[in-house]
Parts: sequence; structure tokens; C-alpha cells
Amino acid sequence: MTRTIALASRTTSDARWPAATLAAALAVSGLIHCLLMPAHFAESTIFGLGFLAAGVTQLGLAVLVLLRSRRSVHVAVIVTSVTLTVLYAFNVFVGLPFHSASAAVTTVMADGSAHAAEHSAQIDGVHDEGGLVLGAGEPVDLAGASTQAAQLAAIALAAVLWMRRSKELRVRSAARTTTS
Repeated sequence: MTRTIALASRTTSDARWPAATLAAALAVSGLIHCLLMPAHFAESTIFGLGFLAAGVTQLGLAVLVLLRSRRSVHVAVIVTSVTLTVLYAFNVFVGLPFHSASAAVTTVMADGSAHAAEHSAQIDGVHDEGGLVLGAGEPVDLAGASTQAAQLAAIALAAVLWMRRSKELRVRSAARTTTS
């Protein structure tokens, strides 16, 4: 009897680690988005709202994964994480149209003539000046790379949990069919 209880306990904890890891990955991404949100608001209202929405959504999904690990939650995690990853990739490779990282600034010279120049609007350390440049958009910095790593982990873990849950439902349905 003791051996059966120990086995059941181990199986339960083995089944919970992917959900706990998924919740942790979502929490990391959500916290980074929330921490970077004020600086992105200073850069652009749309960016700030986007970071707020991303952070709150990811933190909410982390709680849902722990409380109600259902297929619909796993699908929501996958859709949210893929969407945010695609937006980030587009911002890195192409740049977003409302991004103010490169804005033309006009300087009025002492003689009254105007001089236009490109100006990099790095607001309060939002982006690391020494980040990896992969395209015409913003460079990849530590915060961006960390967020993307957490989001990619969330996609993989949510897919594993979704497939596991689908298999459990098929087995349960088949058991009902054979007992009827």
C-alpha cells in the first residue's frame, strides 16, 4: 500500500513540473514586459499599452496554468506567445511604424537656418545601445533575448501539455465507450 501511495505521489509531481515550468516561463516574460512598460510608454503610447497588455496577459496565463491547466489555456498560451514572438521579430528585422527609435530632429542653428539630422531616441535605457543588430529595427538586447527565450519555452511546454491533455481525453473517451 505504501509503495502505491509513493508511486501515485511521484506520478502527480511528475505531471505537475511541466505546468509549473510553463507558469514560471510566462511569469518571467510577463514581469519583463511589466518592468519595461513605463519606458516604452515614454517612447510611444502604443508601445506602452502593448507592453502592459503583454505583461498582464502573460501573468494571468501563468496563474491559469497553475489553477486550471486545460487545453484552452494551453492554446491561449501558444497563441499569445507566438503572436508576441512574431511582433518582436518584426520589430527587430523591419521595425514597427510607430516606433520612435529613429526620428528626424530639426536643429535651429545660431544663424537661424534649420538643420535636419537623424536622432536615436533611446528613452531611459529601454534598449541597450550595444545590442545585436539583426535588421533595420531595434537591436536585440538582454531583456529582449530573455523574454524571447521564455516565450519559446512557453510555446514548447504548452504544446507538450496540450498534447498530453488531448491524449488523456481520448483514453478517457475510449474507456467510456468500451464500458457502455
